[in-house]
Amino acid sequence: MAPLLTLSLDADDPCNTVLADEDNPDAVYYTVESKHDKETNTTVYNGDETVVATWRWREVQSDIITFPNSKPIPVSSWMHKSMIPFAEYVNAMK
Repeated sequence: MAPLLTLSLDADDPCNTVLADEDNPDAVYYTVESKHDKETNTTVYNGDETVVATWRWREVQSDIITFPNSKPIPVSSWMHKSMIPFAEYVNAMK
């Protein structure tokens, strides 16, 4: 079984932070960077600075997520809101 890996945020802002190994902060796994221009976009990079996904925030319509080599898709078609938030997590803890 693989050892447990704990990631920590280097900033108290999940939209602009680096996720690194808590025991080895030089081991960067992801970098999250948000830019607020005419649109707000959040880009996630892996440890070697390759784009993992880009999230375009929208106020009225569903946000748009784009994965490398894929067409942009509405977040609502990829992730669905739960009628009971965290139900799976709570049930797993019982």
